[in-house]
Amino acid sequence: MKSMALPRAWAESPLVAFIQLSRIKFLGGVLLLYLLGAAMAWGELARLDGAILILGLGATWATQLMTHYLNEYWDWETDRVTTLQGARTAFSGGSGVLADGLLPRSVALWAGAACTLLALTLGAVLVATLQTGPYTLALLAISLGVGYFYSSPPLRLQARGVGEAATSITVGMLVPAGAYYLQTGQFSPTLTLATLPLAFTLFAMVLGVHLPDYDADRATGKLNLVARLGPRRAARLAGISILAGYLLNGLETGWGLVPPMLATMQLSAPLALIALIAMLRLDQSETHLRAIPFWGVALFASASAAVLLGMLLA
Repeated sequence: MKSMALPRAWAESPLVAFIQLSRIKFLGGVLLLYLLGAAMAWGELARLDGAILILGLGATWATQLMTHYLNEYWDWETDRVTTLQGARTAFSGGSGVLADGLLPRSVALWAGAACTLLALTLGAVLVATLQTGPYTLALLAISLGVGYFYSSPPLRLQARGVGEAATSITVGMLVPAGAYYLQTGQFSPTLTLATLPLAFTLFAMVLGVHLPDYDADRATGKLNLVARLGPRRAARLAGISILAGYLLNGLETGWGLVPPMLATMQLSAPLALIALIAMLRLDQSETHLRAIPFWGVALFASASAAVLLGMLLA
């Protein structure tokens, strides 16, 4: 699935280039997870604090954007190879803005710093003014730490084969837990169990997004899990992760560990089957590899939306 080309006059606009650099389309998935945690808090409290809801989401999005910008900055060399190979898709290979020279690399670095400052400022307001609880800044620090070191040295989590798992846990479980904590001042084991299956689908999505970048990642020493395992084994692992997520959701609802209404995740099972088949029948053709990131993103978004629906109904 190729990225849509913008008209030349638009593509050369610094503002449009910066919007592309931000990869705003990925904010939607985090929004679903944040609302999931807020929905559970609403169900228990029968109310939500609007200011906390908005400021918490702002801090969450600022952290995510920081991760995007720093990823673009540190992956510049890999993205250049991706550009030369023509392997970029709508969901993989970075934005291409820095690799194409549409903006200086320093823009991404300064934008990441600004987002970090914004996230910390909003976190301080939540604690000092809205009194959201003693663990607010700790949760924010964990998210910022994972986001920063995902691409940045010295840790570079994504190049050590642990970035996929770190992202899945932080985004898939910590974001909804944080939204719930901001409203209630406590953590919920039920919410943790409810979001664990989503973390599995997110893990599969990240693997799928990395598959088309295999050659560029290997060429530049970016040894993420796909680069370490190879495309076929990574695709099988993604398929296993999809199966594990849906099986876990079924067991949790069947055993009464989470509200029965959260079985709504199974509504996205047809899409999961399509994504699973795409993973397991990987043939490494260009067309197939370009399609996999789309199915991974679509699966994660639909599964998250289905669980959110179940949470609202519950």
